[in-house]
Amino acid sequence: CCDECPRTREEKKITGFVRPHEIIPDPDECLLDQGMLCMGPATRSGCGALCVTVGIPCRGCYGPPPNSPDQGTKMVSALASVIDSQDPEEIDRILDTIADPIGTFYRFSLATATLSFLLFLERGGSAGFGDPLAVALLLLAVGALTTFLRVERRVPAPMLRLEYFRRPNFRGPLIAQPTAQFAYMGGFLIAPLLLDELFGFTVSGIALVLLFRPGVYSVMSPVGGRLAMVTGERSMIIAGSVLMTLSMVAWGVAAQQENLGLVILGLVLSGLAMGLASPSYSTAVAGSVEPKDLGTANGINATMMNIGMLTGIQAMFTVLGDGREPSDFATVFFFGGAVASIGLVGGLM
Repeated sequence: CCDECPRTREEKKITGFVRPHEIIPDPDECLLDQGMLCMGPATRSGCGALCVTVGIPCRGCYGPPPNSPDQGTKMVSALASVIDSQDPEEIDRILDTIADPIGTFYRFSLATATLSFLLFLERGGSAGFGDPLAVALLLLAVGALTTFLRVERRVPAPMLRLEYFRRPNFRGPLIAQPTAQFAYMGGFLIAPLLLDELFGFTVSGIALVLLFRPGVYSVMSPVGGRLAMVTGERSMIIAGSVLMTLSMVAWGVAAQQENLGLVILGLVLSGLAMGLASPSYSTAVAGSVEPKDLGTANGINATMMNIGMLTGIQAMFTVLGDGREPSDFATVFFFGGAVASIGLVGGLM
């Protein structure tokens, strides 16, 4: 984003890097010239340089410039031009003042993988999964995810210690929750279409019917927490996966038979599933890591939950497509149920 930055860059040589809390930056001078690690030289334009204008170094969220697909390599090249030394040991000392360089340079690899996969589903659903752009998006998603995992293995302060995935109590909820959220959010957003197309409900009527799900969720969540203390988190996680699968089956049969009672049953089971299981997802993950990694573990738990939600919404709408017949709705709900049932693998770990 250097092309849009209003600051003056003189390409000064620097002898060390500082973090934002260690300096009051000059309002007119380039942040990188002042020793702040700014990703501007390795980031495409288009954001209006909003962060650097107010003294916050660029994080690279707009991605690499068009002619430099590897953002990290581009940033290393930019740093090489400002380091004030030719001595290898001195260069190492200067670079050591950068906190987590690899993690900083490739911080958006997981986001890129997730977004590319969602765009792949969108493009594949409309143009076919063999479409060149769809294939390119899938390859980008795989490449970005591979980069993320490689970075996580190499950095001294990873976002998440990958060895935790060897622990069943950590790995299990991270399988069960995204698959449940896949069906939960995907089904919830398709349910209004079902009520509109097959039952002729108005907007207000749809809103009233859908209240069954959050209502049951809010009532059963504290119950789920209390039951987990008695029966253990694993039983609640299994119950959540089973109930979520049954809710999708109820909706699928409801679509086939155009049965409103089964729609309501599906909403109740969906709210019951997440209400009972949600407390256990969090406590199981938190209990399987070291105390110093609690924040990171909760972060990855939330990230996996959001990935499940977004993927579920996109994938289920892709499966539904333009179809609005009872069989179309039944197919997409049965698909959601199949994904939710995968959560049993996590619960049984």
